[in-house]
Amino acid sequence: MNNNNGFVPDNYEPEKPKDPVESMNNSNLDSNSSMNNNYSSNINEEKPKDKNKLIMIIGGAVIVVLIIVLVIVLVGKKKSPKSLEDYEKELQKIEEKEKKEEEELSKHYEVKTHNLANGEILIEFENKNSDTVDVTFKVDFYDANNNLINSEKAYIFSVKGNYKAYTDVFLLSNEINFSTFKVDAKLSKSTITENFTDKVEIVNVNKTSNNIMVQVKNNANKKLKIIDLAMLYYDAAGNVIGYSGSNINDLDENQTTSVKFTLPYDAKYNHVDFSKHELHVNSAYYSLY
Repeated sequence: MNNNNGFVPDNYEPEKPKDPVESMNNSNLDSNSSMNNNYSSNINEEKPKDKNKLIMIIGGAVIVVLIIVLVIVLVGKKKSPKSLEDYEKELQKIEEKEKKEEEELSKHYEVKTHNLANGEILIEFENKNSDTVDVTFKVDFYDANNNLINSEKAYIFSVKGNYKAYTDVFLLSNEINFSTFKVDAKLSKSTITENFTDKVEIVNVNKTSNNIMVQVKNNANKKLKIIDLAMLYYDAAGNVIGYSGSNINDLDENQTTSVKFTLPYDAKYNHVDFSKHELHVNSAYYSLY
């Protein structure tokens, strides 16, 4: 009979305590500990390898980026537009080259002048260079007191090497009363034209009472942009007393055309007698532009 007041029956046996929890085997602990230590050791041993690998990857990427940047910079330099300073330097080199060429060309030419019946000046230019040249003439006129009273310019283009060409200096009637004059010539190499002077054929020359008619044929293998012709008139003593110039424009291959030249005249526009006339082809060229 249970009694809450602490009564204990005679046959009561106290309950035996349960067996204590079996303690972990030390060997197992040692084994597990060893495994853990080995695992930890493996982790510690592999970490440096992973780090080195990462460094190598990063380093390789950096090198690749640097190479790409270098290529871009080099290509950019090659394709970068020229600066104003670069263009000025190139222009200066071109000008220096042209100046040297002009100086050399100017050593090999001759200019003769003829006083025409009309009071103007005829310039006879002989190109003694092997190169085809363009020529600019500047003619200064002076009075009896050596005062400059007028200045005119004249041009002849594409004069082939070792060849003559003619042009006149046009003056108004009130400008022909000069005492002396001076001619300066500036030569430059013709680089924009092809010369075909030898391909111009004079088919016929016919003198009339009012003019001289000439037939000209283009024997070049292409259209000639300009054919520059000069008609010279001589007196009985062989002096050039008159000049008439004419240009033929755009004469096709194998085409023939007619040109009219005026007869010589004096300052009052009266006709002047002459003993002979001579037609000269100054130049003939196909322009590249």
